[in-house]
Amino acid sequence: MVGYYPEEETPVATQSDAVREYVSNVGRESPHLAWIISQYDTWERNPFYSRKIGEAFPPHPEADDHEDDFIGPPQFFGPQNPPF
Repeated sequence: MVGYYPEEETPVATQSDAVREYVSNVGRESPHLAWIISQYDTWERNPFYSRKIGEAFPPHPEADDHEDDFIGPPQFFGPQNPPF
């Protein structure tokens, strides 16, 4: 019978396949979004994100490399400078 697979041979989609399909569908509808959060709470790059030539891809939404977080120069504690 054409197109018939016994249960043991039926291809089953994995979570990775589900995430890839979700990101593809949402990304196609929203090319202005650089990052898409999946149904498994993971950030995925939008393959359809449209940007200008030469424009850098936006950083990951949870990246912790922002310069505005700077508190000050490192402080070293030694015998002359106790931490209290």
